[in-house]
Amino acid sequence: MGTRAITGPVTAGLMLAVLATAPGHAAHARHQPVLAPWRPSLAVRFSGAMMSLHQPVSSAGDHNGFVTLTVAGVDPARLGALSSAAARAADRVSHSCRCRLSGYEVLARVPGRGVQVVASSTSSG
Repeated sequence: MGTRAITGPVTAGLMLAVLATAPGHAAHARHQPVLAPWRPSLAVRFSGAMMSLHQPVSSAGDHNGFVTLTVAGVDPARLGALSSAAARAADRVSHSCRCRLSGYEVLARVPGRGVQVVASSTSSG
């Protein structure tokens, strides 16, 4: 019984000694990154809109508001549907985000035909 009576206060004393040597929170606060909400790029928004329209996106990129999207392995019979899906995706993106979509270009890798520009558009504003 004597050992138990001593163990509690000794453990508490050791914990306080360890806490006394630990650095304070103020030193860590200035090294914390500033949290900001994630704002997806135009390429992410456009490719997401295309995928929601069941179009297989291979890669996407944007520069100064112009989106370039690549779709691989497209059946030639589906090129028209891909073109209209790109127009619908551009419409969705331009209405849903507070960003400037200056244009887009959709390239398709068609087996036997190589890479073709399937859809493109530029805004005049």
